[in-house]
Formats: sequence, C-alpha cells, structure tokens
Amino acid sequence: MNKILVPTDFSKIAANALNVALDIAEKFNAEIYLLNIIEPLVDVGFSASGSVNFENTITEEDRYIYELHRVNEKKLAAFAARHARGEVDIYPTIGIDKVGEGILNFAKKYHVDLVIMGTSGENTFEEYFLGNHTEQVMRESHCPVLAVRNPIDNFQMENVVLATDLKSNVYESMSYLTRLFSLLNPKIHLLHISKSNNISIKETDKQLNEFALKYQLGDHTSNVIHHNNLKAGIQRFAAEMKADLIISFTHGRKGLAHFLKGSITEDLVKQSKIPVLSVHVD
Repeated sequence: MNKILVPTDFSKIAANALNVALDIAEKFNAEIYLLNIIEPLVDVGFSASGSVNFENTITEEDRYIYELHRVNEKKLAAFAARHARGEVDIYPTIGIDKVGEGILNFAKKYHVDLVIMGTSGENTFEEYFLGNHTEQVMRESHCPVLAVRNPIDNFQMENVVLATDLKSNVYESMSYLTRLFSLLNPKIHLLHISKSNNISIKETDKQLNEFALKYQLGDHTSNVIHHNNLKAGIQRFAAEMKADLIISFTHGRKGLAHFLKGSITEDLVKQSKIPVLSVHVD
C-alpha cells in the first residue's frame, strides 16, 4: 500500500479519518493525499486540479471560487501541519468538482490504494459536506474505502471480521486483502450470516474453511450464525469479538438495482462504531 487518499472538509469527522490514515501510513510507509474539494456554483473557468483557466472570461462566480480556493489552500496546509506525524508525507491538494465525483476521479487518476473517509452516520449539517458522500464513493470506487465513524487512538488491524455470503465472485478483491493480511498477520474471523434456519451449519463451516484455505488466510476462525437482520448480526458479532475492523464486500449497485436491493455495507457504515472497510467485487 503506497497511496492513501483522505478527503477533508476540515471537520472533526475528517480529522478522525486522517488520524487513522496516519496510523496505517506509518505501518506501510505510505504517503497521504489530503484532498479538499470545492464545488463550483456553475461551470466556471477552473481546471479539475483547481487552477484558474484565464482563457475564459472571469465572472463573479469565478472570483468567488478563486477566493475560496486561496482560503482553503491555507486552511488545508494548516490542517495537515496540525495533524502531521513522524516521517509520514502528507500532500495537501485542492480540487474543483462535485465532492463525490472529485474523490473518485482523484483516486482513479493517481492510482490510490485506499480511500479513508470520516462519517458520523447521522443527517447533521456537518455530515452533509463530507460524510453523505461516503456512500457514493463506496458504491463506485474500485479501490477499497475505509469508513471511520469515531475518533480512534492508535488504530490497529489485529482482530478483523470478514463477512461473506460465500456466493459473490471475490477473487480480485481477495487478492488485495491477502496482501494486506500477509503484512499485518491479523486474527481473521470469517463470518457467514443466514436468515434461514434451514442451512447446514456443518456444510457452511466447511465452505468457510475452504474459502480460508483458497485465499491462504492463516490464523482464522469460521463462524456461521442465524440472524434475521444481516447488518445487526454483523455488528453484534464484531462487538463480541472486540474487532478492530469489519470488512464487507460491496457490489456497487446503482440506480433501480441499488434501490431495490440496497447495500449491507452502506447500512453498516451508517451505524457501526467499528471502522468498515468496503471492498468492491464488480
């Protein structure tokens, strides 16, 4: 893991994400891109990187964005300096774009390995500017997204819950996680939750162990439980295991498919006090 992207709006929510990013960056000797997105009022004369395009006529809207850009540059530098730690390199960057799209575009353009975003899981005024975009980024990002809800001192990934339905094609996603696990060597609690009482626990346990063997997960437990609410079941199990992290696969459904089927991962992010790592499988 070389590049970590942390979007920020200078809030406490964003600071929670940055502190976790610093803990991870120290372990992996990674660099952090601290990104502040300014949303244009209209289609103004700015490039995606935030520089002014002087070939266009400068309007009042342009001047407003330009001034906000100048102010946010100073705020971003101060925010980075205030949270700087050790030898971790932090690169402050301003972008002009829609927030969700700007984060996704930056992550793709610069081949980011991990996006870390703060969220409160609440419909608060503060949450609107950054946290509400977490779900969009998780749904559409093809690099993993770590959602952090609470402030965490010295974030670890020693005790991990990996939830799986044992049906999705997760080969590419697991290649990322396998590399991560090989470096961190965590205790992995494989979890399958069924709403039905008709499944064979013995057979499902066998499938979980075959899953662990296939992806060389090493130190792990296999757990099959019944619960009529998948989200609540994962949360309860993770709390019982005193997990540092919940890993959930997301299919990135959009439009009507997302409306009809929803997303367990997004629901988890809204309520889980434990950080949730979303890994895309499409």
